[in-house]
Amino acid sequence: MRTRKIVFLYIVYLIFQILGFFFFFKGFFKLKHESQNKSSPFNHLLNKTSWFNSSFNKSIWMIIDGLRYDFAYYQNNLNEPKRLPLYINQMPVFSRMMEEKPEQTLFFQAYSDPPTVTTQRIKSLTTGNLPSFLEFTDNFDGKEVRFILYDILPRINLTQVQEDNILDHLKQKGKKIIFMGVDIWTRLYPNSFEKAFPFDSYSALDLDSVDTGIISALNPLLEHQNEWDLIICKYSKKYLKFDL
Repeated sequence: MRTRKIVFLYIVYLIFQILGFFFFFKGFFKLKHESQNKSSPFNHLLNKTSWFNSSFNKSIWMIIDGLRYDFAYYQNNLNEPKRLPLYINQMPVFSRMMEEKPEQTLFFQAYSDPPTVTTQRIKSLTTGNLPSFLEFTDNFDGKEVRFILYDILPRINLTQVQEDNILDHLKQKGKKIIFMGVDIWTRLYPNSFEKAFPFDSYSALDLDSVDTGIISALNPLLEHQNEWDLIICKYSKKYLKFDL
């Protein structure tokens, strides 16, 4: 009798474990459905095509991977500056911009849900959609890893972005987009850029090639503004101390 009771409790415990794992994986590792519909400038309320008037003719997006809020926030009135971490107040450019041009500067701390790896953040910035957790596999570049994941997770899109995104709309309006930085962007958007300067970012021993390459490519373009409407600079997170 005692043995049957123990076996029964063990079976009940096992069932609850299986159900727990099932609901956890179903909710946490939910596969996202990517809509193929494209947004349109047609206003159904006004029954006409309308666009918002652009505020600028040219724009440069500077994205720094892994830049923490306390790296960029300038702290005044510090009591014991000698005991502060080395990263405090090392990037005063943001504080200087807020003081000199407060009407044109907005400084705030953003929060994002996991996964917070590079590929998912790029998709969120360009599509406005929330990535699923399983999309973290897009961030692996090894051929063996990707081959295994294709077999296990065949429904996950590991190629270019097919969702509606801001880069496609800019290109449809005839805007010239130039990209420079981490090469993940060119794999996600291989046909969106007029010109691209991709740099490999998977070498852990290389700390500054990406950022140095961006600076060398950006300076000549600033003198030839007729060649671009939007420049996207994606800096690496491994070399934060650079001159802005």
